[in-house]
Amino acid sequence: MKAIRLYIEDFRQFKGCEIVIGSKLTAIAGNNGTGKSTILGLLANSSELRGQKTYIGKPFRGEFSELFSGSPEHDPSGSKMRLDYAEKGTERSVWFRTAWQNKNTRFRVIPKRELPGGKKTEAKLASPIIYLGLSRLYPSGEADEGTLKRHVQRWDADEDHDWFVNKYKEILSIRSTSIQSVSNFDITHSRKQGTGVETDCYDSAANSAGQDNLGQILMAVLSFKRLARTQGSDWDGGLLLIDEVDATLHPAAQRRLIDLLLKEAGKHKFQVIFTTHSTIVLDYLADKTGHVTKDEPNDIEITYLTDANRQLEVKRNPSWHTMANDLFVRGPGAPVPKVGVFSEDAEARWLIQEIIEVLHPILQPHVGLIDASFGCDTLIQLYKHDYPYMKDRVVVFDGDVIEEKLGKIPDHYRHEGRNIVKLPGSVRPEQLIWDFLHRADASDTVWDSLGQYDYTHRSIIENGPFSSAYSRYGDDRSKYKEWFKACELVFREANVVKCWAAANLDIAWDFIEKFTQAYNQVARRTSADPVTMPKRPDYL
Repeated sequence: MKAIRLYIEDFRQFKGCEIVIGSKLTAIAGNNGTGKSTILGLLANSSELRGQKTYIGKPFRGEFSELFSGSPEHDPSGSKMRLDYAEKGTERSVWFRTAWQNKNTRFRVIPKRELPGGKKTEAKLASPIIYLGLSRLYPSGEADEGTLKRHVQRWDADEDHDWFVNKYKEILSIRSTSIQSVSNFDITHSRKQGTGVETDCYDSAANSAGQDNLGQILMAVLSFKRLARTQGSDWDGGLLLIDEVDATLHPAAQRRLIDLLLKEAGKHKFQVIFTTHSTIVLDYLADKTGHVTKDEPNDIEITYLTDANRQLEVKRNPSWHTMANDLFVRGPGAPVPKVGVFSEDAEARWLIQEIIEVLHPILQPHVGLIDASFGCDTLIQLYKHDYPYMKDRVVVFDGDVIEEKLGKIPDHYRHEGRNIVKLPGSVRPEQLIWDFLHRADASDTVWDSLGQYDYTHRSIIENGPFSSAYSRYGDDRSKYKEWFKACELVFREANVVKCWAAANLDIAWDFIEKFTQAYNQVARRTSADPVTMPKRPDYL
């Protein structure tokens, strides 16, 4: 079975709400109390696969007692919801209704559908479900003495053992510790079940909650991998449902786990649906979805639930900006978070500001140009030796910096950070402006703008950086800088950079695109607000 969408006509706070389910992965997010776990519970109650067991010997179904605790007052009989799904490629639907049984002591969510021959049934769909609820997060180390029962994991194939150990170590960044065995355990008189590892330093009872959580998720994935392997051409998918997928895992582990789930779901044709509060996960997935809202499900879907306007709203694939504002409850008058920008000198900051103002003004209040001057070599050293700090800033080098120099920054820093940009052209900012004015045609609008301040082509050339006015400065760089300082205010008032951008729109726009991409990478890491690229203008 492949789930397509869940429509909730009337159940608890859900009134006429539709949840689109990704063909590979679906994240359900929102503030506390918005109904995230309710959606998981409804999906977990939709199907089961009899006659088969998971890798740890459990049925492929969700236990209703763990999914729902019904309230006679707030969960009346008759509430309805519909699941659209595909069975061997054929789309079908199943309706569910709530009911109280056994003299209103037993709450149930009952399916109702029509079989291909026309017969009606209240049986669940025949498809595997694994539901990992919050009970899995109970730390095994806090169990009372004598209640913890362990069973050494038996493997169907060496490749399953190797896959588990390799993915476990990769996600948790375990490099020096040797994993000697894997155990499953449960705690008497509780729902708690877990998966732990024994190493050369500790046994499974000493595993952290994060290790246990990851172990259970990996065993669930292995269960679907094995089922797909044994069923062959009969395999038609299933649902892995995880409440609070990120709980107890550090940020890097969260991203690696999401990547693994996405890869395995695609490879073995099952679907992963989870709830999360993690800004790390949501930011990561929002970047991948691209805020797509087409009718058909995407590989990745984000369902965001909010009651900020006093009634529940379901937002499909919202931007990180939208989710962050709701999660952090940002007020309309709150200061706009800024992303710091390092550059080589004041001239670079001037040019960055001017180009942004001309081509992407909405970005301007989000950018904090750091008032400090660093040479190219110093910036490179800072980036290499203090990467954790520098990766959360945009770093802009002058256009004359060659790639060979930037190659001194480790490739893995540049790949992960994605926050390094070069200014347009192949020269320093002050020379860029000089070259433009020196070569500008007589018909260029820049002369009309500069003419208001009595600047002409002749006066600029004859009083340029290589005129007698700047002969006392020894090197060319100093001459350009002093000339630019003398003219900077007029250049700004006369919109010289706008005229330059109009004449060099390709390279100007290329810079804006790359700068915005770098800004958004940093914004997502620092909870600043990502911004959308505007449409490229045809002319200025």
